[in-house]
Amino acid sequence: MDERDRRKAAEARLAELEGKQEEKPTPDILEDPEAYAKRLKDDVNHGVLERHFDSSEYRARKAHGDNAVEDAIGVFNEMVKADPLLAKKALEHPEPFDFVIDTVKAHKRVEDAGGVEELLKTERQRMRAEIEAEIREELDGKAEAKAKTRESLPETLAGESNKGERTSPEPDEPTLDDMVTNIEDAPPPK
Repeated sequence: MDERDRRKAAEARLAELEGKQEEKPTPDILEDPEAYAKRLKDDVNHGVLERHFDSSEYRARKAHGDNAVEDAIGVFNEMVKADPLLAKKALEHPEPFDFVIDTVKAHKRVEDAGGVEELLKTERQRMRAEIEAEIREELDGKAEAKAKTRESLPETLAGESNKGERTSPEPDEPTLDDMVTNIEDAPPPK
């Protein structure tokens, strides 16, 4: 019930603001074709923009819930009073209501942290902890691999030969023995 009341109040405010705007009469196409074309273009752009905002609001409400969107709009309106450029940024954003929600969330994070400097300090500490954990994990993995390698080696190599296994590679060309053998088996020349 409270949500409906807020929605009706917002719609009433919007209607009141729209009512305050004076509706300029549409210029006559024959008397001032340029003004008529501009008015037509403005009307179309306004309709497209309204549709864009409506669909953005719908997606935001579906993703975040009605209460979250309403709360974010209230906080964002207060933020716009302090920084009017936020409204322009929201209008230019591809998803204006997501911009509003993300901006309010970021604002709350800064407030909860106690300011930008404190938030940065906290984020640096969090990133440092993550990096240290990754490095520890990597070093532990290397130490584990080294221990496995040590376990696979014999305790002593005293009884082992340092020569290794001696095998000669297969020759690409025939050996002298092969040539002599082949000559003896070959038929006599004519």
